[in-house]
Amino acid sequence: MTDNQNRKGSGRRFKDKKRGAAGGQQSNSPNIGLVIKLVKQGRDFFRHDNCQEAKEKFKQAIELDADNTYALVGLGDTCRKLGAFEEGVATYQRVLEIDPGNPYALLGLGDSHRGLGNMDEAIDAWKRLLKLQPTNVQILTRLGDAYRRSERYEEAVTAYDSALEYDPFNPYALRGLADSYRGMRDTAMAIATWEKYSLYHPKNSSVLARLGDAYKQIGETDKAITAYYKAMEAEENYVYAILGLADLEFERQQPEKARSYWDQALKTNSQDLSPICRRADMYRKQGKLDLAEELYTLALRHQSGNKYLLTGLASLYIERHQYPEATATFEELLKAYPDDEFVLTGLGDALYGQGKVEEAIREWKKALSLVDKNTFLFTRIAEAEHKLGCHDAAAEYFLKSLEAGDQSYRTIHGLIKVLQREDCAVTVDDRWLILAAEFALNNRGADVAEAVLRHLSEKGRQEISEALKALL
Repeated sequence: MTDNQNRKGSGRRFKDKKRGAAGGQQSNSPNIGLVIKLVKQGRDFFRHDNCQEAKEKFKQAIELDADNTYALVGLGDTCRKLGAFEEGVATYQRVLEIDPGNPYALLGLGDSHRGLGNMDEAIDAWKRLLKLQPTNVQILTRLGDAYRRSERYEEAVTAYDSALEYDPFNPYALRGLADSYRGMRDTAMAIATWEKYSLYHPKNSSVLARLGDAYKQIGETDKAITAYYKAMEAEENYVYAILGLADLEFERQQPEKARSYWDQALKTNSQDLSPICRRADMYRKQGKLDLAEELYTLALRHQSGNKYLLTGLASLYIERHQYPEATATFEELLKAYPDDEFVLTGLGDALYGQGKVEEAIREWKKALSLVDKNTFLFTRIAEAEHKLGCHDAAAEYFLKSLEAGDQSYRTIHGLIKVLQREDCAVTVDDRWLILAAEFALNNRGADVAEAVLRHLSEKGRQEISEALKALL
């Protein structure tokens, strides 16, 4: 049985005699006959993926009967299918104002919030639905997925376990459960869950490769090799299995054999090098810079202009302090991607590494114009301005970072360094001065806290703690 067949079988239908299959309430509208006709037409269009026509029919029905939940749910479903998630949220919320327990609206509301990346709101909607339908495996699995993507792994495990109580071999719940255990670094439980999944779904190459990775992680080399080969039996030349085998050969001090696997992966996946790029990125983050550089370089022979390979290689050059090489690579990328904030940020980093501070600030500011409230860039610019002796500008960017929600040691410490200068005459809001003074008193000493407090207004002096007042 395939995963798709399981998905169809595991989702419980929302059946309610009072609501009917479409999830609405009966209407007393004098135009009820026409409204029903329009809703049916909308549903037909929706089922045939003609969403624009479906949307129009549902809107026509709503014009005749604004509180018709059949039409409203249909409109919400259509918006969701079109990717118009904000409109979907508003529509489902309207349904719930009329009918607070409408399961279709709660399902759609959760899915729409998920589409917007609002995981907390999605979780809330699905939990409300589970109060009505506590054995709904589809929603329990959705809830587990949301917790997992939010890295709330223990809650994810609880949700998946609940789903598996009602459907013990549900593939989505099993995979999600295994991935949650992996996120918790519980490799033994992840392996046990993937093994259970593979008993009933033995041809899933992705799961088999993950199983191989897990066995490799705990040193079970033979089991890892078996899992990787099974993955390649399920999907010929499955790239993650090939790359896993390459890693094993490097660990076994067989570099030539490992490179033959790299060659196989590159030849059989030359149209999509993203998995190979991610493997090189992984090597770089693990500090295996020579391996990473070699793999980036080999992959670039197949796609010389690949943005992600080049940015990875340029980032590697920065880590090695090979700033001229990094600058040249980012400048080449900039010709093809002049408005890419990552490329501009990387170029700024490479220039800064060479002591070209003003040029670095210029590139970082270009990057900042493309993103909203990037605290990383605010702090980088502030530190560079401070290095140039532009203390007003440094304070401005440290404050921007604080106002954007970054209250890290680096940002507060940077602001304090500016404020404690005798020649500093910047104007700073009292709330940030108090925060900086408390931090200075706890981490840098009373003399530094006093230097910060001299910028405080008379009103602010009345709002500080007793410990700070003692310094005035």
